[in-house]
Amino acid sequence: MESEKRWHSETLLKLNEAETQLGQLNSSSADVDTANNDVSLLQEKLSSKNSEIAQLSAEKEELQQKLSEPNSNSDSLQEEVTELKGQSEESQIAEAASQSTDKKFTSI
Repeated sequence: MESEKRWHSETLLKLNEAETQLGQLNSSSADVDTANNDVSLLQEKLSSKNSEIAQLSAEKEELQQKLSEPNSNSDSLQEEVTELKGQSEESQIAEAASQSTDKKFTSI
């Protein structure tokens, strides 16, 4: 009888220890599940950020192309301004010559 009580006590003790270990394993399993969910969320955020980076890179490239285009436009505008200045100077010279000629005729 005494040995049965001892066996029963030892069995209960082992059963309690096994239940404690099982609880710890379940807790660890829950921690792993939580960590896996966190990793999934972080992967989604990373994917989203990578998409944003790709979009911003494309916009940057487009803006750089637009910035390089006005330089050629600027060059042609500069040529046009120079041409107009030349025409303006020519017309001023012609007008001055005309006025000079008019003065000569009025003084005669």
